Amino acid sequence: MEWICVFTFGMVAYPILEVIWRGYTHITMAFAGGLCLTAIYYIAVRLRHLNIFAAAAVGCAAVTAIELIFGFIFNIAAGMAVWDYSGRPYNFMGQICLEYTALWYLLCVVIMPVCRFIHLAVIKVR
Repeated sequence: MEWICVFTFGMVAYPILEVIWRGYTHITMAFAGGLCLTAIYYIAVRLRHLNIFAAAAVGCAAVTAIELIFGFIFNIAAGMAVWDYSGRPYNFMGQICLEYTALWYLLCVVIMPVCRFIHLAVIKVR
C-alpha cells in the first residue's frame, strides 16, 4: 500500500508542478510523475546511507532518465510533441536539458528527507 500511495501522489503532484511551472501539462506526465516519485522514494529508502546531496544526485539522474525515456516514447516515436527542449542550452535531442536536470536535483534535495521521514513513519506504524 505504501508504494501505491507514493505512485499515486506522484501522479497528482507532477502535473500540478508542471501546470504551475509552464501553465499546462499532458496526461502522460501523470504517469511520468508516478514513476519519478516512486524512483525518488526508492532511492531515499534503499540508499539511506548516502547523505542527502548524494542521494539527490542519484534521484536527479533517475528522473532525468525517466524524462528521456518518456520523451523518446511520446515525443519522438509517437510524435505527440508533449515538450521540446531543443531551444534550451545543453539539451539532448530536445528531450532533456541541463537546466531542468539542475532543477530536478534541487527538488530532490528537498524531497529526499521527506521521503525518508515518511518511510520511517510507515515502518513505525507497521
